[in-house]
This record gives sequence, C-alpha cells and structure tokens, in this order.
Amino acid sequence: MTRTKFEEAWSLGYWLEGPSVDQGLRFLLQFFEHIKILDREIEIKVEHDDRSDTSKTTPLVWNYEMRSGDSSPLTQIYLPVHGENDIRIATGIAHFMKEIGMVDIGESYLDAIQSYL
Repeated sequence: MTRTKFEEAWSLGYWLEGPSVDQGLRFLLQFFEHIKILDREIEIKVEHDDRSDTSKTTPLVWNYEMRSGDSSPLTQIYLPVHGENDIRIATGIAHFMKEIGMVDIGESYLDAIQSYL
C-alpha cells in the first residue's frame, strides 16, 4: 500500500481531475499520515497458505461507483489495516476526524470503540 498507488487509484489512473478529486486525495493522504501506515507494501502472514506462488503482500482494494447524473465516478478505497496495531489505527482515525473539523466524532471515537469490546 503505497502513496503512489493511493494517488493512482483515487484519480482513476490520473484521469479524474478537479477540486473535489484534489480535496479528496488531500484528505486520503492526510488520513494515511494519521494512521501511521508506512508507505510500503505490507507482507501478510497466512498460516494455512504455504504455496510459494501466491502473493504475500496486502492488497489495496478500491472500486468506483457510478451515479446517475454525475459524469465522474466516486472512488471508494478500503484500507487494509490487518496486522496493524488497532489502538494506533483508532487513535489516528480520532485525530483525523478532529483535524478535519469533525471534533465531536473525533473526541468520542475511542470511547465508542472501547464500548464494543
């Protein structure tokens, strides 16, 4: 999962342009910094997969949603955070929410997560 791949996926191979695409990419990269996932491919360990011919790197998953009346697709990126420290990820989400102005959500996020445990 690299910054370059984020940029490529977010912009549909650099085809999508415009203020909303630029702002969305800024938010995505800002979020990426907050959750402190390094700019690298992450190797995953799968106990039951001992085949040497299968990829062992974490995939970045995304899709594009087409909406009626909109000429550009909406990019949706799903960040692979398995194997990462859960509290670091949750703390990063909380900080990101506060930084972008969603202060109430950011301040209550960690408590909400803890309530599910």
